[in-house]
Amino acid sequence: AGLAVADAAAAAAGASSSSPPHNGTCGTIQWQVPEEFKPDNLTYVQLQPGAEHPWGEGVEGILVATSGAPCHSVVVFSAGGEVLCVGDSESFGKRIASPARVASDGRFLIFVDEGTFAPRAHVTCLSLDLRPLGQWELQPNEDLRTQPGFNRNYTTRGPVALELSTHGGGTLWACYRSAHRIAAFDAAEMCARGGRTGVSAAGKPRVGTAPARFSFGGNDEEGTIPPFPADEWHSRVMASRRKRGALSSPCAFTVSEGRVYVCDRENHRISVFSADDGAYRHCFSTFGDAPGCVRGPAGVAFAAGHVLVTEGVYGRRIQAFTPEGESRAILCPPGGKQPMLRGLCVGPRGRIYAADRCNDLIHLIQLRR
Repeated sequence: AGLAVADAAAAAAGASSSSPPHNGTCGTIQWQVPEEFKPDNLTYVQLQPGAEHPWGEGVEGILVATSGAPCHSVVVFSAGGEVLCVGDSESFGKRIASPARVASDGRFLIFVDEGTFAPRAHVTCLSLDLRPLGQWELQPNEDLRTQPGFNRNYTTRGPVALELSTHGGGTLWACYRSAHRIAAFDAAEMCARGGRTGVSAAGKPRVGTAPARFSFGGNDEEGTIPPFPADEWHSRVMASRRKRGALSSPCAFTVSEGRVYVCDRENHRISVFSADDGAYRHCFSTFGDAPGCVRGPAGVAFAAGHVLVTEGVYGRRIQAFTPEGESRAILCPPGGKQPMLRGLCVGPRGRIYAADRCNDLIHLIQLRR
């Protein structure tokens, strides 16, 4: 079955229509965001029964949006678009340079500041209303430490995106753009404790540890495509030299049905790996504007049996692929300035949330199979 896009009224009701989506505009609900907040990354969190939060039983899910400059903050929305709370440099007790996409298991949030430099990245576990619960240290494996993004002291920028899955009793996935790799960390203890690390015998906050299970990707200098290919011919020539499984500046990913789908930004493709061991499976798309092509993929999500991809500064469309890479639909949010679609995530009943940084909006799109 193909995909269809509901109009705005139907999307509000969680219904759908038979409007043809391919190469057309799609009806959306547009959420206005707080002043100067420019959404970059989105995470929908389905709250677990009994999860601690101050919003009452009527709130079943929240949307967590993060933004870099100029506001450097995190905003939590209800599923209906109401602002529930805001976290910024003042509330976190430190300047937030570039907050990455957060992860969650429905009870707590896992947050990291991409702009910080540390020998081993520290993630902060937060309550659903953004109160600190504890810190955990991501301990990289040798494959990750030897990448170009790490110097001899094993320092690097923090991850640009996080995701929590149930693989192996609890896996925290992290995307290291500067090291061109995706890493899987053991988060079983973190999940068991609800994010809390407690205090030591001396009364000081404890820092938990999350060792790396494995990492995959890596940069193939000869095989990567420059961010701005001179023309389509140049793109095709360079594409023929790309190494299978190599990544160049990955910026987003999603884990679904035993696979990890990665936005391989500077190679203009989606690379697919096994969630069990990081083994390379396949890749799809290449540079261009035609159906099946992408320009610098910036966001990815899995919904209604399809892989949805945004193109950041390059375009205003969301393209839907089958898991094997066949282009099935192109969706274009309407109105405003030229959209800069970045983060993408999936909510309940087939709803898709897309961050439009240029127009200070979050688009709510309803899909059906």
